[in-house]
Amino acid sequence: SLLLLLHRICDGLFCSTAFNHAHNMNSHPLVSVLICTFNAEQFIEQTIASVMSQTYKNLEILVLENGSSDSTLNILKHRSDPRLRVVENDHNIGAYLGLNCLLAQASGKYVAIIDHDDLWHVEKIELQLQFMEAHPDVPACGSQMYVWWESDQYVSLFAANEVDTKAYHQTLFFRNNP
Repeated sequence: SLLLLLHRICDGLFCSTAFNHAHNMNSHPLVSVLICTFNAEQFIEQTIASVMSQTYKNLEILVLENGSSDSTLNILKHRSDPRLRVVENDHNIGAYLGLNCLLAQASGKYVAIIDHDDLWHVEKIELQLQFMEAHPDVPACGSQMYVWWESDQYVSLFAANEVDTKAYHQTLFFRNNP
């Protein structure tokens, strides 16, 4: 089973140029981070810490607590960072519908997705933001990622080409179109 994803941006950016969006440069645009969680008490604290430890700090962190039966919600409620907003759901609507619900509430110029059991490289947001601000015609970028396969006790690298047509949602960084 998949346990943790570790993103490394420096030598693994890939981009999609299927669309053309022009945006003005902004020195510190808001980035919305979306996290859907369900029964993640084992991981969520580390995931939130990974996001809050980013070198880029202008973040809003939107977490959908998807009706967990464990202590995930209590863990989230004990975080006092004003960038963190927890949306409570009384039943599990699934990750993708949950992400769409969070996306509808995202107010950032950019959006990044992280799963509740992932960790990010400390510069992920900063490096992807720099790339996107320098390339206003590119709607999204991603990165390579390291995956720890818990059941088999090994790490594998999912590398990306410079320009690619597929992406892993956990590595995506894209322009928001509210």
